[in-house]
Amino acid sequence: MAIDYQYYEFQSYEYLVRLGQLWEGMEELTGVQELLAQIRKEQELIRTRKFRVAVVGEFRRGKSTFVNALLGREILPTDALPTTATLNRITYGAVPKAYLCYRDGRREDVRIEELSRYVTKLTRESENAAAQIEEAVVEYPSIFCQNHVDLIDTPGMNDDMAMNDVTLSQLEHIDLAVVTLSPGSPFSETESRFMAKLLESEEICQIIVVVTKIDEIRGEEPRKKFLSYLSSQIPEKTYARLQETHGENEPVFEKFRRILKEPILFGVCSLDALEARQYGDEELLERSGFAGLNSRLPQIILASQNNNTVLRAVHTVRKIAEDYEKWLPALRAECEDRKEGLKAGRKEFAEACYTLADIKTLDALKQKLWQMTDEFSQIRNETGKGFVRCLSTVRVLDADVIDRTLQAQAVKSMKDLNARIQESFRPELQKLCAQALTVWYQGLMDQICSLPILQESRLEKVREMAEELRGSQPFSTELPINRFSWTKSPVPARALLLAPDLIVYVRQAVSDSVNIWCVGMKIQITESLKQASSQVSKDLNKLVMALYQAENARIAQWEAREKRLQSPELLERLRKLAQENSRLEADFIKELSNTMEGEKGYE
Repeated sequence: MAIDYQYYEFQSYEYLVRLGQLWEGMEELTGVQELLAQIRKEQELIRTRKFRVAVVGEFRRGKSTFVNALLGREILPTDALPTTATLNRITYGAVPKAYLCYRDGRREDVRIEELSRYVTKLTRESENAAAQIEEAVVEYPSIFCQNHVDLIDTPGMNDDMAMNDVTLSQLEHIDLAVVTLSPGSPFSETESRFMAKLLESEEICQIIVVVTKIDEIRGEEPRKKFLSYLSSQIPEKTYARLQETHGENEPVFEKFRRILKEPILFGVCSLDALEARQYGDEELLERSGFAGLNSRLPQIILASQNNNTVLRAVHTVRKIAEDYEKWLPALRAECEDRKEGLKAGRKEFAEACYTLADIKTLDALKQKLWQMTDEFSQIRNETGKGFVRCLSTVRVLDADVIDRTLQAQAVKSMKDLNARIQESFRPELQKLCAQALTVWYQGLMDQICSLPILQESRLEKVREMAEELRGSQPFSTELPINRFSWTKSPVPARALLLAPDLIVYVRQAVSDSVNIWCVGMKIQITESLKQASSQVSKDLNKLVMALYQAENARIAQWEAREKRLQSPELLERLRKLAQENSRLEADFIKELSNTMEGEKGYE
């Protein structure tokens, strides 16, 4: 009875969807991203049915010639010496063409006839070129590749370690392995160990063994005996290799029994097949073994393709379900890291805002304004001289005359000083203050708006608030300027008007009054700058609070995610899904084993 692949594919696809839904809303977690990437990969394989067939084996086993024979044309370079130095992938294309995919991401189109210059070790130049290439891709209108099948030619094993690494690195990207053997060295120890590695690969669902150069064994009967010998030696030696590293109840033995206990085995002569294809010689094609291979291989690949989509899907569900509790500590730790990162980020943002708006950042401006005030205070000397000059006009030593003269000069000097303050000192001081405060504020807001945390999409509203603040100025740049008045009168008491040190007294009174005015001016400057800093701090505090509110909501989200990751509900849903998946897998393998019963053997 045929397997209902559509049912199994539908069910396994549904399990993958349900599995992904368990972590909806948690896609920001790196660990969850990796889980979902695995799930999406398997869903894509079910949709596209992409299938990779790799021809593998030790060097000088005729792999490239075998691939050419499958395609019916000499596309890949061949030689008596080990030649293949890269992965060569043949995929379906309506128009034949080739291109090279380099390890640095570059792609270069080449002529198919020139591939040997890039993918072989025939010359030092070609070997150096091959070392830079990830894979060579040939698009070709082959019936073999028509149904989403890629055919891959790999470097020979045991040629050199670099080539071994290239081939071994592909074991997790192969669906079906065609293992090439040679009549001259049938299934060596290294080949049996390599066969065990193929079985251990979670991706490989089928293995086919092909003895190339079967024409080296003369006669039909000797060939049958040789193939019969291999059909027993391959499972026997491979089983022994598996026993060295695996317990009897491990899944790899079930896989061994399913696909290698009775290996699918072909004996072919690739060169004869190529010649037969070239001349349309059906009899030679039959003798080459390719007629039998060509009749069975598409069916095997189609069945494997069907099997693999289901087996890979159920394996992914099972693997994720089994390993989830192992991943859980790392997922929780990532949640904790995200929360701590948000807390640290909001703290750094607040510190940056308050530091930039701190009054200390205006110290340089304050010093400049104070310096201007100190420079203006030098007017005390000129003012004192004015008093001396007015006293020099007094011709009689009379207290009343001196008093009237000093009173008049005091009024005039105060008027002159206030005029100088309003006409020169105030405009210059105000201009410097306004320009410096504007530059300070714009620089401050530019720095805040460029902070990395505000570039994150989740903080768009906070960023908009910052931009609005940058476009405004929340404080006045106007400096209140105190009028000058005599805090110590330059007109002394009547008893001192005729004293010999009158001039000293007057000069000191002028100096003291100007100095006191300057001190008051400096206090006013400091207070105005404090008010500007305070107003900016208040507005930035609103910005900080908005960011804290947004980040607190994010922290709460991460706390909820962390709880959900380990919630009994999620674990129970995962457990039930794993049970359903296990039943589906068991049913499928059972049907698969029943269907394959009696179909294995050798050709």
